[in-house]
Amino acid sequence: MWKWIVLLVFLSLGIGWLDAQPEPKRSGLARHEQPMTLENILDARDMENKSEEQILAEVKARDCTIPNEEAAIKAALQELYKANFSRKFRDALAAFLRNRTTVWEALPEEMKKAAELEKAANPPAYASKIWGLILGVSDYEDTAIPDLMFAQKDARVFCQYLLSLGVPEQQLYYLTETRATLSNIKKSLEEIQKKTSKDGIIVVFFSGHGGADAQGDLYFLMQNTDTNKFAETAYPMADFRKMLQGMPTEKVIAFLDACHSGRAAKAFQVKDVQMGALSREHHEKIAMLARRDSSASSDSYGLAENPNQQIAIFSSSQEDQTSQEDTEGKQGLFTYYLLEGLKQGKADGNRDGIVTLEEGFLYTQKQLVERTRGEQIPKKYLLPKRWDEQFKIPALQRRETSQPPIAPTIDSTPPVNPTPARLIKYTLQTAQMQDEAKRQKTEFVLGEPMYAKITWLTQKIASGSKDEISVRGSGIKGFSKVISKSKVGSWGYPACIELLEPIAGDYEIEIELKVGGMSQKRKLSFTVIEPSIQAQDIQISITGKASVQEKETATYEIVVVNANPRAEDEFRIEIRLSNLEYQGIVNRTWPSQATLKPRTQWKAAYNITASSPGNAQLTVDVSFAIGESILKSATKEIQITAKPAPTQPEAPAYRGFTYLRTQTYTCGGVTNTVKEYRHDQTGLEFVLIPGGTFMMGSPTSETARDSDEVQHQVTLSPYLICKTEVTQAVWERVMGSNPSNFKGPNLPVECVNWDDCMAFCQKTGLSLPTEAQWEFACRAGTQTPFNVGSNITTDIVNYDGNYPYAGASKGQDRQTTVAVGSLPNANAYGLYDMHGNLWEWCSDWYGDYQTSQTVDPKGVAAGSYRVCRGGSWYYGAQSCRSAYRYYDSPSYRNQYLGFRPLSLPLFR
Repeated sequence: MWKWIVLLVFLSLGIGWLDAQPEPKRSGLARHEQPMTLENILDARDMENKSEEQILAEVKARDCTIPNEEAAIKAALQELYKANFSRKFRDALAAFLRNRTTVWEALPEEMKKAAELEKAANPPAYASKIWGLILGVSDYEDTAIPDLMFAQKDARVFCQYLLSLGVPEQQLYYLTETRATLSNIKKSLEEIQKKTSKDGIIVVFFSGHGGADAQGDLYFLMQNTDTNKFAETAYPMADFRKMLQGMPTEKVIAFLDACHSGRAAKAFQVKDVQMGALSREHHEKIAMLARRDSSASSDSYGLAENPNQQIAIFSSSQEDQTSQEDTEGKQGLFTYYLLEGLKQGKADGNRDGIVTLEEGFLYTQKQLVERTRGEQIPKKYLLPKRWDEQFKIPALQRRETSQPPIAPTIDSTPPVNPTPARLIKYTLQTAQMQDEAKRQKTEFVLGEPMYAKITWLTQKIASGSKDEISVRGSGIKGFSKVISKSKVGSWGYPACIELLEPIAGDYEIEIELKVGGMSQKRKLSFTVIEPSIQAQDIQISITGKASVQEKETATYEIVVVNANPRAEDEFRIEIRLSNLEYQGIVNRTWPSQATLKPRTQWKAAYNITASSPGNAQLTVDVSFAIGESILKSATKEIQITAKPAPTQPEAPAYRGFTYLRTQTYTCGGVTNTVKEYRHDQTGLEFVLIPGGTFMMGSPTSETARDSDEVQHQVTLSPYLICKTEVTQAVWERVMGSNPSNFKGPNLPVECVNWDDCMAFCQKTGLSLPTEAQWEFACRAGTQTPFNVGSNITTDIVNYDGNYPYAGASKGQDRQTTVAVGSLPNANAYGLYDMHGNLWEWCSDWYGDYQTSQTVDPKGVAAGSYRVCRGGSWYYGAQSCRSAYRYYDSPSYRNQYLGFRPLSLPLFR
């Protein structure tokens, strides 16, 4: 019985991941989030113009953060429905979210056929115990990361090699390109962990780019790694080591064909034997190679958390070396020579038909050193010092035993310099400072990204020559990078400049470009200044009633925002009144002092009393505390109406209505007295809305507001609106049928589309309210998110209590409508269920508010969808807000759609 893990990690990571590019490879923004969020899905269509088919394919490739829970799936589908995603897409996404179980996919047929032709004559007994994770990435989204040529091919041929050894297909996880993601790697390892046993064997192969962070820790670059968020989007070797702790198996072998792969052992807390410290003379480092290799084994202790695990790490290069690809063999060099030694038996030094790990490493090492003239020197770590020497790999093609053994020695003869300077000709053309938008500038605000951009023209090159950039200077972090192999043509590279300390001042840097070792230098000067706040950084909002009565006191909230991301300052905020009084003092101006930090706000609320009928103003001025000039100012116009006479006039008579009563209602801190009527034909009770001026929409400070809720002033004429949603009993009397899903005479009629509601209105002489009429009636003089105040509960409103508003506690989810007027939620006009129960159709087409139509607006002239207002039992509390705008096709019916009719008063 095997007691080991065998973990073969081959990272064929080609050239370094910061190679210079003459032009961007692809346009568009790189995706940062992994896996996809619901916001990513929405942005993919609206901002990246992707089709629903492309988005669905990307979700399946990258996975999705939406939990596999029915409530979460339901909420996501609601958002996609509002965003007008097709039913086909929503159904397909829901099926994927509910059924996703495994990352495993069947291997390509051509790979299985090729493996069958190479199949080992005597497969090793342990082949059936191997579980493989094979990854390869050649194409990268981030334009700063150059594509590799053969990384995906390396993954394919290695997976094919495991198949030829007799590893079952069902035990191989083959992930390339967009499937090679952080999420899929973690899920694959989790699945393998559940399926393998103590005597199992795990094989992992990764072919792609590698890089190191500022601490020198090794990372593997995924297909969607973002160089601006390197540590968050690349896969750290440290995470890979942590994964091993949870594995039941004990033996680990890692083959790393990666740029900087000599850093890998650091993740295993291995004692560094400084294999990268080579002498200057090339022949000395070749001669020392075998000696240092043997010493690495004895010194490489530093146990992982599982003391029973034995770990062998074989790296393709030293800590600061890059790994290379072979354009002739069309593979990564390390993977090519490794598989050549294993499959063809060329590493079988003693001709016994099997290859030990030591033989395989020495063969690959010798070939690479000779091929690259010492520019790529493999390295190994063994933990503990005597690794299992009985683990042997059968050669697929046995060597003739009559041939003499191959001695694992390395030629110490120094090679000829492959890049003589006389063959190189290039010109450093320009060097300039740039900002993040690639604009040339020499003055930067503290904290602003800065780049030193150089361009050069290469006319002649020599084999093996490289482009290198170094930036040095007092007060900045030194920068040094091998950009790429030299090529003839025009090139450019922006080097990011970072300050050692965030200090404003003048700086001078020196940029050095080396092509094949030949150096040219330029000096640049730039200035860093302290950030300052400009007028455009200050935002002022004044929230409160636009119309008040004489001597009435109303509350106004003032918010001053510093939108600058870096600067802060102390401000003088003054409030000025005209025809208004504050704390009993008429026409008073009073100041406040506040220090606004970056992206913070100052907020205060004031009770202000109207003085006399007419037009009034509430003005907020903002200036720096040390200056007198006004930086930003905002004014709110307030109409003061005359206080009504104490005697109540006789109720007017309206055609088709019978006067019932005069009633006073209080809700949300507002009190109104209204007249109520009965509609003679239907028996429905209506309330006379007096009309007036109000602020339609929501303030920018309102939690969870949508961008289509732009606040603007609207004036309305009086109108009559139904106290409740139309009941099923009334609908049956008028229309002769009942389309509702939830049956009950006092329940609101639902499953009616806009056309159905208009047919009802035509038969009864009524109409649907405009969007402005609906919101004015709903608010009843309030300016809070809901007409009852700043929040709601399911005790008074029928909505899905699993989705409360603004951090409130969850409530019940009735999953049905309730009888009209049965919940205690009458607003200050006496209207019931303006929040929740059913969405209510309005007469308007959906579109942007026409802010120029300020008197009795009717919305846009045409469109594809009709507006619905008020929220419903099926949706969360956020959509019940007074300003929330929903819309749907006029022909659409659903069990959460109903209506509330309106009539313009016609005197008898």
